[in-house]
Amino acid sequence: AMHAIVDVLFFLVRLPCWFAISWVQFFYRCVVPKRKSIRGQVAMVTGAGAGIGQLICVRLARLGCRVAAWDISSEGLEATRRLVAEACGSSGSAQFESFICDVASREACYSVAKETLNRMGRVDIVVNNAGIVQGKTLLDSDDDKTEKLYRVNLLSHYWITKALLPHMLSRGSGHLFYTASCAGWIGASHLSDYCASKAADVIFAESLQSELRSCYPNARIPVTTLCPYLIRTGMFQGCNSPIEWLFPSLDPAYVADRAVAAILAEESLVAVPRIVYCFIALKTVLPNPAYEALQKLGNVDQFMLPFRGSVSSSKAKAN
Repeated sequence: AMHAIVDVLFFLVRLPCWFAISWVQFFYRCVVPKRKSIRGQVAMVTGAGAGIGQLICVRLARLGCRVAAWDISSEGLEATRRLVAEACGSSGSAQFESFICDVASREACYSVAKETLNRMGRVDIVVNNAGIVQGKTLLDSDDDKTEKLYRVNLLSHYWITKALLPHMLSRGSGHLFYTASCAGWIGASHLSDYCASKAADVIFAESLQSELRSCYPNARIPVTTLCPYLIRTGMFQGCNSPIEWLFPSLDPAYVADRAVAAILAEESLVAVPRIVYCFIALKTVLPNPAYEALQKLGNVDQFMLPFRGSVSSSKAKAN
């Protein structure tokens, strides 16, 4: 009993110290952001044929990365290749390799991961970015489309990470990046499958980070999760921010910049815009009726009504 009391007291003494150190580190990084060099590294990006994935490829190539771009669309990958060439000049072609992959297929994920290692020689950064949306109520949803959504948005993260993590561990370094969503924290009507998949992405990344820290303490493999708000891409065609004055829909270039900055700074959880952190905190402390009132104020229940389906676009700008 005395031993247990000592353990509790020791924990209570250490807890405020941990908090203090964490806050000092946080504010220091706000003033002096960490920025590692990734020049010469190999970055693998899924969903690279359009939208955020395409723009992330361009930014990583500009920073000197060799990019292994995965997508199901050969046309999209060719468009990304052109953007990388425009952004990087004569070195652009040498910095870019494309891989056709349907990440909804477990076999394809493992096979293309092996092909990527064979062709690129190594993989230092894995950006799991591919995602799809169905946009139906639970009763109107199609079971096959729902299953595919989970395969693309969640299970592909398992398969790709499992395929490439041993390579990173053998080298003792790497970086794992996951594009989740604010929808992983805040449930919305017509998005039960999408929100659930993104919530699982957040917790998967957090659990993996804990696993790496405890099971492989000598390996330096940071894990980053990006949770953006509504982005002006073709994914949510027809939808607009329900509270544009507080939560304006996001420019894809800005989100891509934030994603790459998070990789360079080795941030863990990144919400875009930052005010989302406040709503996440409020969700944990507000009584349920108050939280429901906040959702109604934000028009969360009506957000998806104008939804016209997802449109894959390869017309993103390289800026």
